[in-house]
Amino acid sequence: MLHLEFVAGHDAVALPRKLHVRNALLEDRHDLPVRSSAVLLRPEADSRQLTGFYERSFPSEEPYLTFRYQFVRVWRLPPGPLLMGGLALLPLALISAVTETELPGIIQRMEQRLSGRRGRKQAERLWAAAYIMLGLRYSPALGAQLFRGVVSMKESSTYQAILAEGRAEGRAEGKVAEAKRVLHILGGDAFGQPNAATADAIERITDLAHLEALLRRVRSAASWQDLLGHPGRAPRSPRRRSSGTTE
Repeated sequence: MLHLEFVAGHDAVALPRKLHVRNALLEDRHDLPVRSSAVLLRPEADSRQLTGFYERSFPSEEPYLTFRYQFVRVWRLPPGPLLMGGLALLPLALISAVTETELPGIIQRMEQRLSGRRGRKQAERLWAAAYIMLGLRYSPALGAQLFRGVVSMKESSTYQAILAEGRAEGRAEGKVAEAKRVLHILGGDAFGQPNAATADAIERITDLAHLEALLRRVRSAASWQDLLGHPGRAPRSPRRRSSGTTE
């Protein structure tokens, strides 16, 4: 069996151990030899910890476990074999060893491959995957520009969902940024400009509802520390005295 892990994040240090665990689980389930390989999709996923070997041992003893795995750095692969191989490899050509100026030619060659009978059946899914792959290396604006002339993408429900999600995320990020800006202004008027630690604490807040709650508490808070230290605590109402009774 071939076990593939596509990696775009920053967990390369823990990756060899995870490959070993999943390799063992697959072997146990299917009772077959399993070859594990990590496909690194961008340089940020690389690490010196990736050597092709994962070993475990006790102090002053020979390793009791030696696990071998493979890994491929896609950005170092030439685009030719990816463009001429199986159709499923086409999206990887966009993040292979190519420059930005070469991307239009890569997309043109992809269109040629996907215009055939077999290609048309998979075109929608592969174009959507290609768009996602491109986003690992380049800006959304460049991706939209390069894919503007690809008719299949306009018809792709996956592509349209990706665009809709991106627009929604962009609107949400804009609201969060505006709430932070207003919080800096109102808090600055009430408590003075925040120091570096306070500004950093505000910047780490990504939840819009949390920011809105802080904005509502600016008038009742005594300081930045009071405001940020107890974001969920509502201000106490003064206790009333009724005539003729004591509390």
